[in-house]
Amino acid sequence: LSGVIRHSEDVASILGSKLQEYLRIGYHFCAIRDAIVSGYVAQHGNTPATRESARKVAYDFLTREFHKPNATVRLYIRCYQKLASNIALG
Repeated sequence: LSGVIRHSEDVASILGSKLQEYLRIGYHFCAIRDAIVSGYVAQHGNTPATRESARKVAYDFLTREFHKPNATVRLYIRCYQKLASNIALG
């Protein structure tokens, strides 16, 4: 039984650190996306169509630069937005 407990604690520790890593990636992806959108909107005007175009440019950049599918980039960002306030990122 002590072996099960020890291994369970090790798994929990690894998962906790991985979650923090994923949230940090999401934070940085979110910051990059927001910076691209802000710059694009400043240059082209603040309209719904412009913001949508800017988000597309941002996601295209993130997928190309970090070799991640668009769905994965969006998942990192969504997870960061939903979970980061509940978890200390250290």
